[in-house]
Amino acid sequence: LSVNPRCLNTFGGFPLLRKLHARPSDDPPLPDFKESHMYKHLTQHFFKDMAEYRHFMCSMADMIQQPSTVRTNNARIFISKQGCGKELLFKWASKMIGSDNSYKIQKAKDYFTSDFNADSSGKMLKCFEELAEQGAAYKYADLLKCLIEARKEKVNGKNCPIYWQLCYCVYWMFTNNEHKPLHLEPGDRRYTVHALKCDKAQDASHFNPLWKELEDVRMMMSWFRHLMTMKYDTSEVMHAMKTQAKSNMIQKCFPQPVHFVLRQFEKGWPSQYVSDDGQTVRIPAKDFTELSGTYCCQEGANIKRAVLYSTLKSKMGLEKKQMRFGPKTAMALEFTRDGIQASL
Repeated sequence: LSVNPRCLNTFGGFPLLRKLHARPSDDPPLPDFKESHMYKHLTQHFFKDMAEYRHFMCSMADMIQQPSTVRTNNARIFISKQGCGKELLFKWASKMIGSDNSYKIQKAKDYFTSDFNADSSGKMLKCFEELAEQGAAYKYADLLKCLIEARKEKVNGKNCPIYWQLCYCVYWMFTNNEHKPLHLEPGDRRYTVHALKCDKAQDASHFNPLWKELEDVRMMMSWFRHLMTMKYDTSEVMHAMKTQAKSNMIQKCFPQPVHFVLRQFEKGWPSQYVSDDGQTVRIPAKDFTELSGTYCCQEGANIKRAVLYSTLKSKMGLEKKQMRFGPKTAMALEFTRDGIQASL
């Protein structure tokens, strides 16, 4: 790396790279990483499809091939129930980049509020163990944005002078909360969200060989060599991937009245209030309110009438207006699905 001679380079490099360089000339060929238990696990039992696997691997390759480049659109949220291999993934990644270059954050609240952070500084990968623990990471969503985009970090160690250092860090978040682990806004460009497969959850016969394989130095060297030489396009690591899990999370972050309208589009509005082309909904406010009440009963929500219409006005630009329905008139709402999506 090219560094200012007046600066101290604290990056210790990659342990597996040193092992590759130290291989004797007569060393037998390394095993094929595609024959590993980990490859089968990641491609068949962890990521939803090969597109998500590819996007993740491009990120790992970029960390190794371009360690001094900050990718601000590469934070990842991994959602699954317990026992699906999230901890295994972090241990594998730590093997790839070196345990000195990775850090596990056990309690999000302590990480954000602690006065001292020397132990977590200078890392390439930081992973929140439970993103939604006590709602801490949800409350600090804006601070997470700043962390993801930071180029420098302030280091404060006990009984040591405070100093600043360059920051080249990728953030991962693990969570078992499938409902709303983090507040994401429409158009978010920082996070890739993975809803993981769980078909092997808590299966010891599946995971025991995987944990044992992490201690196979030659197989880990094979994985590292693959990441070190993997071809990828810059666009693959400069943009967060749009996944269905991310779309679902964004919807769940909407206020309840907005979520009600979006859910009702999925279920279908009463046919008598939908135009012949199926694009426009024109519904009396009385019936609209009754539908929101049904939604509240089904979802355990609590939407008061005043909040319902004030939120629709502020978030979607919808207002009740006098409209004619046959021989009668009534206060009603008129909107289209495309118009709703555009307003959000």
